Amino acid sequence: MRPATTPILLSLTCLAFVACTSILGNDFEVVAGDGGTGGTGGGGGSVGGTGGTGNYGGSTGDGPQLVGSSPENGEENASLVPFGHLFFDRPVNVGDATGKIRVSHVDRPDGEVAQVEACPDANPSCIRYVVPTPLTQDARLLGGMTYTVVVDRTFPDPDDNTNDVDASIAFTTFGYNPDFFSDMAINDELGGLVYVGQVGGTPLNTIYASGEGFLNNSGPDVVQVPLDGNFHPTGVQAAASPNFNGVGTCNNNAPHESYGLDRAGDRLFLAVNFCAAVMQLTIDSDTGVLDPNGGFSNPSLPSPNDGLYRVDSMVAIPDGNNFLYYFGSGIHGSGPVVDGVLWYRPLYMVPWEIWVGREGLFDTVSEFYLTATQEGSDWVIYLVSGDTILKLAQADGTELNRQVVEGKSFQNPGLQVDSAGRLYVGDEHELVVYDTHGFNGFSVLAVRNGLDFRRIALREEGSLVHVYFNDFRGPLHLKHLVLEL
Repeated sequence: MRPATTPILLSLTCLAFVACTSILGNDFEVVAGDGGTGGTGGGGGSVGGTGGTGNYGGSTGDGPQLVGSSPENGEENASLVPFGHLFFDRPVNVGDATGKIRVSHVDRPDGEVAQVEACPDANPSCIRYVVPTPLTQDARLLGGMTYTVVVDRTFPDPDDNTNDVDASIAFTTFGYNPDFFSDMAINDELGGLVYVGQVGGTPLNTIYASGEGFLNNSGPDVVQVPLDGNFHPTGVQAAASPNFNGVGTCNNNAPHESYGLDRAGDRLFLAVNFCAAVMQLTIDSDTGVLDPNGGFSNPSLPSPNDGLYRVDSMVAIPDGNNFLYYFGSGIHGSGPVVDGVLWYRPLYMVPWEIWVGREGLFDTVSEFYLTATQEGSDWVIYLVSGDTILKLAQADGTELNRQVVEGKSFQNPGLQVDSAGRLYVGDEHELVVYDTHGFNGFSVLAVRNGLDFRRIALREEGSLVHVYFNDFRGPLHLKHLVLEL
């Protein structure tokens, strides 16, 4: 039996009121939540909320009292989106707030007057403010910065009641390094990112990235960014220049981009999205150079399962001295919609089969994405499709848990699992870390909102998890943040 779905936290701007904020390039959009009480790992309420857990002080007069905000007062790790919401104890007029709300930070202590707007759900007790451009960078709030928002005491209610003193809130955005490493070795279409700490017990400590470069006209370039003993990047080195011509359905006129890079043991698996194939690359443990070593294409199944159509994610699970291989299907490329998750068992009498079928499980949208991890002696496979994340038992495909993320439609998400079994899901707006144990939805452990996290790689250091991330389909421009979980 499938567990009931539960609403979840979509961003740190949703903590109290689920005034969910998203970044679409440099354009920003608010998506109202479901207005209900959050379930496991969920946020409660909507933009029309009336309070929060932050400290908003007592009465300062007869005027409108500030009773809540998003981000909340005192919040740490707040979103980078350049606007927020203020909630009052009574209806207020947006026009009366013009010129009455000011935003500042330590580098601009005098601040700037904020533009004000009505809140997206037309809540009459809510004012939306837009952080002035001089206090932002690249249309986002500065990382690791404390912002102060002041409501002038002269801001009246509709009856012209005002306060004796100003009201204010302060919150701090999450810190990250926006310029961890940048190089034009990959100048566009970065579609894969993997960190490899060691291979077969030999330390390697390098980040691999795949995308369009200057050297390879027959496929993507795959480069490595070695890290030194202090985990600082030392430069960039060529790792492989695979030739996609003749791979799967590829020919000289086929697109040669790749939008998927996965790892199992001493192998990387490079998606050949437009050519219905996956290329296998073996990692040299001494140099990190990648040796093209076969791959996968042309499943021996009848249509519509006769190709690895739009494959862009796969998992390889140990099976004795070999692996069992499972293939996802994304949005890049062409071909029919497969009937389910294709799997390949090279040593079995019937090597190609459908592991789990779509019907009744993930048949609402065409694409789906995979990652996997070991829990005890068993393996689980995560399948992301549309607004749903499924946790399935590898042994028989039984559904163990699921999370429905209202308002989402995942495409090309960043998917990783750390050694503690925590699931990292990144999209174009945010990164969410989940505890997936239990049966009634996942628990949210961390959220970082306001950046593109569709390509992520993890490095663990005790209780710290280092997240390296890159804009999907952009040039090589690695960013870095640290989570303590």
